[in-house]
Order: sequence, then C-alpha cells, then structure tokens
Amino acid sequence: CLDSAFSNSSIEVPMRHHHDYPNPPEKDESTLLLMPAWEPGKDLGVKMVTVSPNNGAYHLPSIQGIYLLFDAHKGNCRALLDAKSLTAIRTAATSALASKYLSRENSESLLMVGTGALSPMLIKAHASVRPIKRVYIWGRSVEKAEAIKSRLNNEPFEIEVVATIAEGIKKADIISCATLSK
Repeated sequence: CLDSAFSNSSIEVPMRHHHDYPNPPEKDESTLLLMPAWEPGKDLGVKMVTVSPNNGAYHLPSIQGIYLLFDAHKGNCRALLDAKSLTAIRTAATSALASKYLSRENSESLLMVGTGALSPMLIKAHASVRPIKRVYIWGRSVEKAEAIKSRLNNEPFEIEVVATIAEGIKKADIISCATLSK
C-alpha cells in the first residue's frame, strides 16, 4: 500500500514547512513542521508537529502533533489522529520499504541507533522485509537500550546491546538510525 502511494503521481506532496521558533525558557529553539498532501478530489491531509528537544526533562515526548484528514472534494474533516502514533508507523514502514529496495535480500543483522519510541517499530519493520536474526541496539543510555531489548524479547531474533556505534557497525548488514541527538 505504501509502495503504491509513493508511486502514485496524482498524489501531491509539497515541501514541508519548517519553522524554527525561539523557546526562551529552554534557551534553545523548537520547531513547527506543517506537512500537507492531497489527491485532488479525494483526500487532503495535514500533519502538524512540534519538536521540543528538551522535553525529556519534563517527561514529555520531544515530538508532539496531530494529523487532520479532510475530504478534498467538499472540505469536511474526516478524521483527527494522533500524529505521534501515525508518524511512528509511517516512519518505520517507509524505512523498511527503503530497505526492501536498498539492502541485500539476505541481510540478517540490524544495528538500531537510538532508543526512543521509534526504535522497536523500526526493528520490527526491518525484520518484516529481511530475514533478521540478530539486532544490535546502541543508545546514549544503556538502561534505555536494555529496556528496548526486554520489550522485544519475544521476537524471533536475538538482541544485543552494544557499547559503541562502531562495534554495531562492524556487525550489522543494515543500520537504522532514529535519534534527536545532536
């Protein structure tokens, strides 16, 4: 389904709007992203997302957002969805779709760089398109990497937390990276 959507020339996807804005309490910038897409006469969607990199200090996700789906013919709103969930699913599916075309068919190992909400979904998505037997996880926090390992302990592949990215790169056929780390 995603493969056919990406190849459908009637779907228009303008460049996303990217607006950095001051966030004085954080002494840093946050970001507003607006991502429209439509198929004329059928559907029109807009994903609106904010990225506040320091939200971890408040026990909040860095990325917050909503997705609005409209009828492109009459303009009425059909759905309001949580953009975080939608983004996680779409990002993982898109990454796996790219891997389907770019990685070797016999790729059996994956390095996951990052331990956020996307990492388990990315790991499962890549394992759905390649015969992944071993997953290596690296994150700035070993505890978070171990938590991802525990969360995926019922999956049909072995998982190992690696101490360095370089160690994982040496062992991996595929590398997936999902982090806001600077």
